[in-house]
Amino acid sequence: YKEFEKKGFRLRQIEAAKAADAVTVSTPYLEKSIKPYNKNVQVVKNCVDYNSVQWMKHKTKSDKLRVGFIGAKDHVKDMEMIADELCKIGELQNVELYYGGWAPGEENNKIASFMSCAGASNIFDVIPALDVNCYGQMYNHIDVCLAPLYKDEFTQSKSELKALEAGFMMCALIA
Repeated sequence: YKEFEKKGFRLRQIEAAKAADAVTVSTPYLEKSIKPYNKNVQVVKNCVDYNSVQWMKHKTKSDKLRVGFIGAKDHVKDMEMIADELCKIGELQNVELYYGGWAPGEENNKIASFMSCAGASNIFDVIPALDVNCYGQMYNHIDVCLAPLYKDEFTQSKSELKALEAGFMMCALIA
């Protein structure tokens, strides 16, 4: 969110909303945020095209419960919030921890560090980031999906998309 602000994207979005004939958003919270700039705002719920190949279920086999976070580098604050709990999970013998969406970079390495209890867990692995058209396949490697959200203005606008994805791919969701 800070990077978003710093690069002026927020102001550009406001100007685009003012110039548009109509604006669609995914949550009532976003609708309320956009209304001052454009009165013609419609809430259109997020959805997933489950016919897309990326949502084919090919669960990898494991004797252990696989707990994972699937997300991008913008979730450092969210994962830091549950770092102590992740270390406790990392001590369990019948559980494996996964970070789906890892790519080289400082923020991703911080998330990997939280997920692996700063490298102390020997049951941690990463699932490399995938193209947006393949993203759903990461759910095939986990049984439980973690989706913590630090409460701030940005996360207030989040939709239920993670719940739709995890549920369809037969993963429990802890949010």
